[in-house]
Amino acid sequence: MSIRKYIAYLRTVETGSITQAANELGYTQSAVSKMISDLEQDWQVKLLTRNHSGIEISSDGMVLLPTIREIVKDYEDLNFAVSELHGVQSGTLRLGCFTSLAVSLLPEILKDFHQTYPNIQIQLITGEYYEISEWLRRGAIDCGFLAIPASNDFETTPILHDTMVAILPNGHSMENAPFSQRITRWRTRPSSRSSSCRTRTSCA
Repeated sequence: MSIRKYIAYLRTVETGSITQAANELGYTQSAVSKMISDLEQDWQVKLLTRNHSGIEISSDGMVLLPTIREIVKDYEDLNFAVSELHGVQSGTLRLGCFTSLAVSLLPEILKDFHQTYPNIQIQLITGEYYEISEWLRRGAIDCGFLAIPASNDFETTPILHDTMVAILPNGHSMENAPFSQRITRWRTRPSSRSSSCRTRTSCA
């Protein structure tokens, strides 16, 4: 059975959209639908359910998903190993990122990355911190950007130090208040936040 069908189904589940999965993989929407339908017919199970809000993974799909994910990961690892034998680094890096970083600093980072590794494709998935952490644990992504402190069960490389501040309107009652008073009344303070790239292995 073609690995492309597994990849198409996996991306559909991860994106929650057949259309988006098709766009990312370079297929038509009907082609992805056909590949998933072929899997359902071959296995005699329902892999997706459709409702008014779109598509969701079925209970049978949830059972099979970890195995499908492992097969796709092994396939990608195999391709990477073969390319290294030929002296070419190629493959796909699945990257989880929160939206603010994805639209600000990440494009320049990826530009530099592509110059160094032109044959490695980036698959960017945006989400909240808790989603990125869960994707890492499930192996849905290879690397993720998170704010620290976070769970310590990942290998972490700090890459950015960002300052968080509170902005007040002119004339606010606490505009000229001492810093300690602001802490007492708000029970918060301007703080520093570090972003890190977390992965179970290493993050390029």
